[in-house]
Amino acid sequence: MGDNRYVTDPDFLQTRIAALDDEQAIQVLGLVVEDAQLPAPADDWDNLESHLGEAIAASDLDLYQPVPGTSYSEGDLARAALIYHAESSRDAEGTVRQAIDYASNAGERFDPVTLTVGVLAVAIMQTEVKLKRDAQGRWSFELHKKAMRDSALGHVISTFIGHFMN
Repeated sequence: MGDNRYVTDPDFLQTRIAALDDEQAIQVLGLVVEDAQLPAPADDWDNLESHLGEAIAASDLDLYQPVPGTSYSEGDLARAALIYHAESSRDAEGTVRQAIDYASNAGERFDPVTLTVGVLAVAIMQTEVKLKRDAQGRWSFELHKKAMRDSALGHVISTFIGHFMN
């Protein structure tokens, strides 16, 4: 007999996500992006990563700036992206749950994640956050809707900024 919270309690899934170590969280995020077949900006990432400060400054994301000096690991960013994705739909919740099960099974072997956590996070956020490059080669992010600072989307945006800017 399984634990019914496993399927019906979103707080239980958040607890499982929070319990992932950094490596597991990144692996689970990679599995989720791969399973959902989300397009990831891998080809442009090297160029973008060197211009993230410019892209964030050009994007009116001041509301999402973390407290100065706050640092976030790659695992923190992966966990925030997983929580956001799990809250986006029942299907996404199930995919995240299955990816955690798969990554947590010590007997399973899988290829290491080949995309960086930044690319994976952008892939997860892409329905609400669009990465743009203008004709002059300048990068920016465009929010489709303003997220509440304390919402899952707001948290993943803040964690993304904090990971790459602090």
